[in-house]
Amino acid sequence: MFVIMFGLTLGVFNALGTAVDEIADAFDIKEMSAFIGAGFIIGGIVGSAIYGILLDKYHKFKLTLIIIQITSIFAVVLFTLVLMF
Repeated sequence: MFVIMFGLTLGVFNALGTAVDEIADAFDIKEMSAFIGAGFIIGGIVGSAIYGILLDKYHKFKLTLIIIQITSIFAVVLFTLVLMF
């Protein structure tokens, strides 16, 4: 289960990171593509720090992984909604 969930998260991140330039071009915000990429990196660093602290404190590996998946899905949906409006 861990391998599948980690693979899905990594795959979505890599797909969005690779296509960020094309996505920005499609919505006429090409000059913002660097900031979008930086947002991905900063969000990953902040999320890793927060979830790392929580994992060290509570030792709930499966629950932490599920929460990470839920927040990743929320972030992708939010990214899509921001681009649409």
